[in-house]
Amino acid sequence: GIAVVPFVIFFALCSLLSSHPRVATALSMVGWAKTAYFGRADRVYDCLHYDARVTYLLRPGRCRFADVEFDTEINVNSFGLRDDEQSLTRPEIIVLGDSNAMGHGVEDQEAFPQVLERLLGRKVLNAGVDSFGTARELMLLSLLDTSAARVIVIQYCQNDLEENQALLQHGSLPIRSQREYEALVQKANASYLDLLGPGLNVLRWIGDKMAGRR
Repeated sequence: GIAVVPFVIFFALCSLLSSHPRVATALSMVGWAKTAYFGRADRVYDCLHYDARVTYLLRPGRCRFADVEFDTEINVNSFGLRDDEQSLTRPEIIVLGDSNAMGHGVEDQEAFPQVLERLLGRKVLNAGVDSFGTARELMLLSLLDTSAARVIVIQYCQNDLEENQALLQHGSLPIRSQREYEALVQKANASYLDLLGPGLNVLRWIGDKMAGRR
């Protein structure tokens, strides 16, 4: 029992840090809190649905996307992108990217493709989809109306590297089956992640640092 107590305290602390940013800031443990946060259940899957062409897209309609940091509403067009219907036809600028372009944690009009549209007075299509890498983004581009596109913006994030390497190694990007996708969603939304996930993520982070991978 005594041996278990430190582990219980550790996992409880990590869970606390991941869900209370102010506590983490007060304890000067923001780095740990950030690492712990990414071990929590991923709520974005509530706003996604399976698509056989690119594995998944956003679910058309309205979806509440809320987490520890934010509480927002996503409005999605019929194609499965966070933009209005008009933007699907002959956009002049298409923004490809992941959650950064999609607007993770901000309202529709606060996402940078919409800001760009207001600043330039041009029709901009927000084609950002959470966790997409460059390879999948280009697959998505081939499905869109590019007949009037003058500029293609590709927002890059360091975690795109894994998906891009998979394309280079295999010659094509594997598309998950619907059964595989549903299993992935179930795993990502597992209820135990909110309790144990933050601690497990911090343990992996510590292990990587000790192994010299960070």
